[in-house]
Amino acid sequence: MNRKMLGATGVGLALALFLSVNLLASTSLRSARLDLTEGKLYTLSDGTKSILKKVGAAGETITMRLFFSKKMAQSYPPLPDYGKRVEETLLEYARRSNGAVAVEVLDPEPFTDTEDQAVQDGLRGYPMRNGETLYFGLAASNSTGDKEVIPFLQPDREAFLEYDLTKLVHQLSSPDRTVVGVISSLPLEGAAMNPMEMQRQMPQPWFVMDQLRQLYETKTILPAAKEIPPEVDVLFVVHPKNLAPELEYAIDQFVLKGGKALVFVDPYCELDDSGENPADPMSRFQAKKDSNLERLMQAWGVNLVKESVVGDMESALTVQFNNRGRAESGPFLVWLGLTAERMNASEVVIDQLKTLQMRYAGALEPVDGATTNLVPLVESSLKSQLIPVSRVQFMADPASLLAEFLPTNKKYALAARVQGDAKSAFPEGKPAPAPTAEGEAPPAEPAGAEHLAASSAPINVVVVADCDMLADGTWVRIMDFGGQRLGSKTFDNGDLITNAIDFLGGSTDLISLRSRGTSARPFKMVDELEREAEQALRSEEQRLTREFDEGERRLNELLSKQDEKGGGLLLTPEAEAEIEKLRQAQLDTRKRLRGVRRDLRRDVESLGTKVKWLNIAAMPALVLVAAFGLSSTRSKKSKNA
Repeated sequence: MNRKMLGATGVGLALALFLSVNLLASTSLRSARLDLTEGKLYTLSDGTKSILKKVGAAGETITMRLFFSKKMAQSYPPLPDYGKRVEETLLEYARRSNGAVAVEVLDPEPFTDTEDQAVQDGLRGYPMRNGETLYFGLAASNSTGDKEVIPFLQPDREAFLEYDLTKLVHQLSSPDRTVVGVISSLPLEGAAMNPMEMQRQMPQPWFVMDQLRQLYETKTILPAAKEIPPEVDVLFVVHPKNLAPELEYAIDQFVLKGGKALVFVDPYCELDDSGENPADPMSRFQAKKDSNLERLMQAWGVNLVKESVVGDMESALTVQFNNRGRAESGPFLVWLGLTAERMNASEVVIDQLKTLQMRYAGALEPVDGATTNLVPLVESSLKSQLIPVSRVQFMADPASLLAEFLPTNKKYALAARVQGDAKSAFPEGKPAPAPTAEGEAPPAEPAGAEHLAASSAPINVVVVADCDMLADGTWVRIMDFGGQRLGSKTFDNGDLITNAIDFLGGSTDLISLRSRGTSARPFKMVDELEREAEQALRSEEQRLTREFDEGERRLNELLSKQDEKGGGLLLTPEAEAEIEKLRQAQLDTRKRLRGVRRDLRRDVESLGTKVKWLNIAAMPALVLVAAFGLSSTRSKKSKNA
């Protein structure tokens, strides 16, 4: 057999082997998975796998219908790739559920039954210029007919895709409403009418309570209560003052047994009037307005810095104030308008929040030696300082606070998530009941649940160091519409609460999920080069602008001197030379700016070309090198043989 025939036979055998391997892989290896993405985008978390397993064990069946207008999505570059990732992720859910989750992928073309079904399921279409509607949403239902919908799958939530999908599955497998137990020393429910004050209307509940009742089932727990109702899923504790020892113990055991808590404490709550005396106007300046579940929080591994509030130059809101009889406006360091830059975007609790308002917020810090992990959710900027409460308690003056401000170059946690193993704040067990008024010992209580000295699983608590942020005036405008109270939010304070309760109200498996990476893989080197060049361009522009300003100032001086000499519109040779110099500077500036932009474009294009060729040629080059190395090794072995 000659060499040509041998070569042709080898190629034929290689082709046959290639086809055979692909055919075998498509049948025998259909379930095999190899996820090589940086963030393991296509590998489900253990929490998701656990929830899917529980759905199957309960005999539940969940149908998930993905509506995706694939053809129309081609007009929007991020959507096709993201749509493919959503579809593949859903199919992975179905595969991992062993039949408990069924997936349908539908393309709702215009004027079809599928489009009608998308509308009926509650999807939100995106109108296109040609009059058609693009759909990209998810509708899911369980065996009892309950439905959950994601009206539009936004690409900017890609990092939370698994959390959103798993939360939807969890809600359909456990459709009961979350029960929120409310404990507060503030009048969240609306204060009782005081007949001595001749009020015309009953004080209304805070709008945050209206919001909670719409979304959850609420249970009011008085500060003097001795236990927590067994049906409560999440505790909402606000400004806890003078709680009965039995209630503190109940909270301790509730959290250690796996109950979730959202706790608002405050070093200075402006709205707390519990220590004020109507007969003494000065009492409002002397009353203690702080709250702190110190005993419990120490056991949870978090500490609220006492008698100090956070002042932040970068986040301070601008207010109007009286300065020695003059109306002025300026930053009020202890009233904070916190933007997304101050929030931990990787945390589900913070997702989609844009602005928060906090007033006289405190600072949270981890306890030394704590076994829990404190993750900041909202932080101050580096231009912050701890300010004594005494400086704001007696008619805080924005101007003097600003004059005395000395930033510490340190960020302070204003809200945090606490998770991990914890011990009881009551190592000795349940506190003994207080004696009766007559001094007799109270009757013995029936034996309750066994005391837990440590958590049975990692605890989950969210702590916020400000209670004033819950008041209506800090985040919402209330309107009366036909006797119904409607709110128009000005800050996202209310969304923070519902985000936290939704997060905590889920199962422990759901809470364990974190944000993931995105499928978009930008050229970081190119982006960095663009940023550096843009910064250089901006610096050059600023420098040249200063030159222009200086030239114009000089020209105005020459013209004004000419007028003073009675020259009128006639210019001196010096002025004419200055004008010519300015014009020449403008021409030089245009050339420089064009040169900077040209260099930027050339460098970016050159780097992009190199990266593309590297990606295209790297793998073939590696194969050739490997083949050459293998061939050399075999040749040496043949010669040695």
